[in-house]
Amino acid sequence: MSIVESTRELSEDQMMTLIRNTLIVAGKEMGEEGDHWPVIKKTVLDLMKEWDALKVERAVHEQLKEHLGCTLDEMNKALDECPAGARSEMEAGMKELREIYNAYFAPLAPEPSGAEDDEAPIHIQHAEAIIHTLEESEE
Repeated sequence: MSIVESTRELSEDQMMTLIRNTLIVAGKEMGEEGDHWPVIKKTVLDLMKEWDALKVERAVHEQLKEHLGCTLDEMNKALDECPAGARSEMEAGMKELREIYNAYFAPLAPEPSGAEDDEAPIHIQHAEAIIHTLEESEE
């Protein structure tokens, strides 16, 4: 069973901890002393920084979704108070805003599984190479 198969039940936080620990174990397997440690430490640090930034970005996205949704709902309620002459124009504007909101906050389509490795950030490429090296040495 590969690492990917055994981690399907883990949360994202648990997976990041597993990846970090795997990189540290890989470094120890390569030896306590060596020129590989700066790369491993930088890779772990970059992964954790990127993970923290992603969590913040997701939290901001959720807050925007909540607050913009409430604002749109309030604007829809205010349409009842609109003068009859402006009502059709305001309804069209509200419809457009709701469509933009729905498009922006719609779930993303899954990425194709054949994504190129050279598109990944360098620290991801380093992590994959380090883990792959460790897996090869265990066989």
